[in-house]
Amino acid sequence: MPRYFFNVSTSAYFEDLEGTELPDREAALHSAREDIRSVIVERFSGGQVIQPGFIEITDERRHPFVKVDFADVLKDAGLQFFRT
Repeated sequence: MPRYFFNVSTSAYFEDLEGTELPDREAALHSAREDIRSVIVERFSGGQVIQPGFIEITDERRHPFVKVDFADVLKDAGLQFFRT
């Protein structure tokens, strides 16, 4: 099974050094979107600021193939970032 890496960029960049084995790119994309949803719910529930950012998914050779923006996941849920 291929290994995918999920590098997170918000106010800092966090490189995934271990990766996750998943069946295909579609499963990797689904996993990234679920991870973003979980982070948003956790931060929102804890009264924390939800910072704009993205997850960059790379393949086993560390070639990026998609960037999943936090704002896009929020929009899909009918929400958006607010700036005050």
